[in-house]
This record gives sequence, structure tokens and C-alpha cells, in this order.
Amino acid sequence: KFSKFELIEQRLVEKQDEFEKYIDVQKKVLDQFIFKFSKPFFSKSFEKISHFLGKFIFFPAILIFTSIFNISALLFFIYFIPHYQFSLFTFNDSYVAGFWINLLIILTLFSIRSFSFALILGYFRRKIIEVGVKFYVIFPALFVNSNDILLEPFKNRRKMYFAPVSIIATIAGSSSFLSIYYPDFFFKVATISYIFIFINLSPIWNSDGIKLLNLYQLSKRTLMAAK
Repeated sequence: KFSKFELIEQRLVEKQDEFEKYIDVQKKVLDQFIFKFSKPFFSKSFEKISHFLGKFIFFPAILIFTSIFNISALLFFIYFIPHYQFSLFTFNDSYVAGFWINLLIILTLFSIRSFSFALILGYFRRKIIEVGVKFYVIFPALFVNSNDILLEPFKNRRKMYFAPVSIIATIAGSSSFLSIYYPDFFFKVATISYIFIFINLSPIWNSDGIKLLNLYQLSKRTLMAAK
């Protein structure tokens, strides 16, 4: 007979194993469409830049200011939606232009997500192992190997996955205010950025939301093993 605690621990282990198999399947599917190109020279140069900028961007006072700004901008964006007739799929009444503009915005957001990983690595004075270009089929975006964060405590590893939220939310917020002057482009940037944040934090595919959930379950298992 197992105690109640042992049964709970056993179920957690089983769920974790199922979760890891699910992630492995996703990676195998995604790896068919993604490949990377990197050079060591970029890593060294990028590491120096990220160490300098990371200390500034993630300074607590700066984070408080950007959080207030991002909340205000999100409220403005929500208020502005009903007052503006907006098409996400067109640009200047052209579906072709809309497609390429949307694709450019999405690839830029993927690059900013990777750059934010570099910044948080710089903030914690961790090494950037690899920097390069990741190709989604044929479309390029910035790639940063952030595996050195694994040497940090769970708390700091969680912060890495929230770093893109802060930076992309600031971009979305700035675009929301700039949409007053040029709504066709900046309102599109703001909308896609907010959608990107939501999808990236959702527990689907190989998103940061999945990694956060995996990290949470791993920390629980480590805590239970320590007890």
C-alpha cells in the first residue's frame, strides 16, 4: 500500500513523463521546418551588448515604469478598438501588402523574443553560448542559445520566459499610442504584438507557456524529492 503522499507523487511523475513526450513530439514536428545558422564571433559580441543593456532594461525602477506604461497602453488599446475600423489582413486595401507586412512584424517579434533572452542572460551575467539566424522554412529571425540560464535557480529561469512579455508589451503599447498618427500600420503592430504575447504564453506547441509549465512541474518534483 502507498501513502496518499506517495500516490500524489507517482501521479505527478506520470504526468511529467506524458508532458515531456508531448513536448518531444512537438519538437520533432517543428524541427522539420526550422534550421539554424550561427557563428562564435556573433556570440562574443552579442554577449557584451546584452550584459550592458540587460542591467539597464531590467533594473527594478525601469521595470516599474515600463509596467505602468504597458498597463496604461493596454487600456488605451482596448478603448481605441471600438472607435477604429481595422482590418488585420490588409494594408492600404491590399491583401498582398497586408500579408507581407504581417509576416515582417511576426518575424521581428520572434527576433525581439530571442533578443530579450539575451538581455536577461546579460542581466544575470550568464554566458551566451550561441547567436545566429533561425530560418522558419525560408523566413529568417534572430536565434539565441539561452541554455546557460539552466545554471540559475528556478526563480531566475522563470524570469527569462517573462522577459519577452515585458519588452514586446512595451512595443505594443508604444504602437498603440502612435496609432493616433498612423493607425493603419501601428494599430496592426499593436494588435499582432498582443496576440503574439497571448499565444507565446499559452501552453500550446513549443511556446514559452509550455516551458513555464514544464519548469513549474519540475520545481514541484524537485521540492517533493527534497522533502
